[in-house]
Amino acid sequence: MPNPKDVVDELLAAVHADDQARIEQVFHPELAIHEPENLPYPGTYRGVAGFHAIKAKIGELAELGIEDWDAVQAGDRVLVTMTGVFTSKRSGRTVRMPMVELYSVRDGRISEIDVFYKDTAKMSVLLAELS
Repeated sequence: MPNPKDVVDELLAAVHADDQARIEQVFHPELAIHEPENLPYPGTYRGVAGFHAIKAKIGELAELGIEDWDAVQAGDRVLVTMTGVFTSKRSGRTVRMPMVELYSVRDGRISEIDVFYKDTAKMSVLLAELS
């Protein structure tokens, strides 16, 4: 069974390379992604289809980049700190936002992702801006 941190590192490398096949391989069939309730894309997204749905929803509003990530393992969970770089597709303004994602790994695959933004109010303003 692979180490949970190695599984998350594989996902982050695949996301960085935009390698969809590798991304999908590391997800557990019962994947659940939890996004904050006060953003334009709140709630829980399930499975690979849920991953693609949340990616599309964010993509409608902003270009997303990730900088400076670091992963720390704690049992079967991995805590990832990062800087999210969001550029509004409407206004062109960019916000760099500290973020934390908590990954759960089951059966050697990612089964759950909890997403935490440093300032969801700032994100909501950015994503609602008009050009």
